[in-house]
Amino acid sequence: MIAFTLCANNYLPYAFSLGESLKSTNPNVRFVIGLVDKKLKDFDYLQYEVIEVKDIVAPDLLEEMAAIYSITELSTAVKPFYFKHFFDKSEESKVMYFDPDIRVYSSLENLESYLGDHDVVLTPHMLKPPLDDKDPTDRSFLATGVYNLGFVGFRKSKESEVFLDWWSEKLITQSYGGDGLFFDQLWMSYAPCFLQNVKILHDPGYNVANWNLHERVLNKTEDTFYVNSVHPLVFFHFSNYKIDRPHILAIYNTRYSVADREDLRELLSEYVDLISNYIEMVDLQLEPYYGIRKRGNKLPHEIKGIRKLLLNFFRKGERFVLRY
Repeated sequence: MIAFTLCANNYLPYAFSLGESLKSTNPNVRFVIGLVDKKLKDFDYLQYEVIEVKDIVAPDLLEEMAAIYSITELSTAVKPFYFKHFFDKSEESKVMYFDPDIRVYSSLENLESYLGDHDVVLTPHMLKPPLDDKDPTDRSFLATGVYNLGFVGFRKSKESEVFLDWWSEKLITQSYGGDGLFFDQLWMSYAPCFLQNVKILHDPGYNVANWNLHERVLNKTEDTFYVNSVHPLVFFHFSNYKIDRPHILAIYNTRYSVADREDLRELLSEYVDLISNYIEMVDLQLEPYYGIRKRGNKLPHEIKGIRKLLLNFFRKGERFVLRY
């Protein structure tokens, strides 16, 4: 089975952390870093397999996408292209994607088993509605997507390949963080409609994150973390958690701070230490090679106008390559 992540050079510390966690818990899983950037000679010490985006997306198409997307948007837009690459170029029939700010704490054998019977495996943002009006609310995810695309798994099948073709075509021009979209995530709402064999995980041990803590509490027995005292913690998503402000779970989360959640402190403290060690290996100020905000681009008004123009063209069903 293959597990991969996507990031630019300046986010490699998080990818290293993910890779280390996979290696320690699932040594038989092939881990790949999809580098949405140029691989630098300074990173020759990389201990993980790295596949640059230029080897996945055709040059003209990559140029078109990099001209209209930020690096975050581009990194989400190429996700289905990597799935297609692994299915086409390897003998693996089961592939999983993890955001780089995830750490894996338990075996992924159940996920591998689910992918034996299902074309796609998804994790909802939450399994129970919050009972207050603090952010994020259940309404929040009507705008950003019911399923969190920090994780998604596909198996190779005729149906999933058709879906990946459709998804990749959409993301060529419609993976914006705004404009009524939320990167690649909202499109996945169609998966249960377009695919019959869909596994939606209701196990709270998967994809624990700041947005579902109202329904999940961590505890530790010996060396194992559990969720709600029953479910082994499989992976935790440190989305929006920054080591330079470790007292804040997420800037948009008004429900909890770290001080409110004694059960998270050990997990978060370990993560801060890990990322801090990896940061010493990487210059976080490195500007990504791709994306419209690369190299200190100071033309926000012009860029915004170009994006609006492009969207108008694409909504009319037209495509063209923007060169600059």
